[in-house]
Amino acid sequence: MTEAKRLIEGLVRQRDKYAEVATISERQRGFLESGDLDGLMMLIESKRTCLEEIEAIKRDTAGLLERWPEVRAQAAPEIVRSVEKVVEETRALLERILKIEEEDRAKFEQGRDKRAAEIRGLQQRKKMRDAYGQKGKGDSGLIDDKK
Repeated sequence: MTEAKRLIEGLVRQRDKYAEVATISERQRGFLESGDLDGLMMLIESKRTCLEEIEAIKRDTAGLLERWPEVRAQAAPEIVRSVEKVVEETRALLERILKIEEEDRAKFEQGRDKRAAEIRGLQQRKKMRDAYGQKGKGDSGLIDDKK
């Protein structure tokens, strides 16, 4: 097998693994929204495994990538076009993954900020009850005008 064909094979395997990561990233949003931490952790572990496999592929093809200008000069035009196509597809997948991850991170932070504001509000109401001598009484938020 020629170096160019070995490189394209490695790049295709890498692209396919990134496609798996993109699919996993898309699925994790549902787990985040539902609060299913067990499901989310399973997906994160799957994603970690895929990323480890991608790193192994990168190590296998590192020498070929470094010599790409030399290999390219000797490769058939259709091989060169194939390499460029796979690289572009991989770049698009990476952009998609980054977009998904950024959106999910923003949603997570927004939810975290909302929960923190709710906790601060509860603490403030408790302080107000304590200040007015209603320590320990529940705050239903309703006024009983029959008393």
